Amino acid sequence: MSLPDRDTPFHEKNLLDRETDAFVNKEGEITDSDINRLITAAQVQQGLDRYLAQASEMNSGELRAEQHDSSRLGAHLEAVGKTRPHSCHAHAIVAGKHHNAVVTRAMMARMKIRIDDPDNGCWLPSNTAATPHPAFPKAVPHSRIHRYNYFFWLRFRLMNIRQPKNFRQDLQLIGRHLQQGTFPEYVMMKKEEGLPAGANWS
Repeated sequence: MSLPDRDTPFHEKNLLDRETDAFVNKEGEITDSDINRLITAAQVQQGLDRYLAQASEMNSGELRAEQHDSSRLGAHLEAVGKTRPHSCHAHAIVAGKHHNAVVTRAMMARMKIRIDDPDNGCWLPSNTAATPHPAFPKAVPHSRIHRYNYFFWLRFRLMNIRQPKNFRQDLQLIGRHLQQGTFPEYVMMKKEEGLPAGANWS
């Protein structure tokens, strides 16, 4: 016997799902604005689908060299239903250019994940002045996260993952840790301070 279909919770719906629900459930006359919102959401979703599909056609060098675009990452986050809170930046968990992110970018390329894939992003308060943020009271400011110990933490977490699905899940978990302030204390310490015993960057 097949199981009944499960209604997708609101927080799991992407932008197109949400706009479609609003369109279907609207009371009263449908306006041009309603139709345009639905068309725009469909176009955004198509763009994201195309961006993700292209990863399978890119070689490792192309994936590692792709330029990070914060506005593109932000659009992708919104497309999967993660609406931008005010005073927040789209943070690329594995950074696009930083020299300490070279190895983790190579790991991500091996998994065929592009730099502005929404799984590689999360919203963070733009700077210290934007904290504590009402959406993420314990989140680290985006302006302060790009530091040596942060890149060590990423490499330490991701280096032994071999399956793309698991890699994506851990990127998402890292994003939640950053938003909730539940990452290891050493991440925000000075270079090499507080790292796990026996830790070796090389």
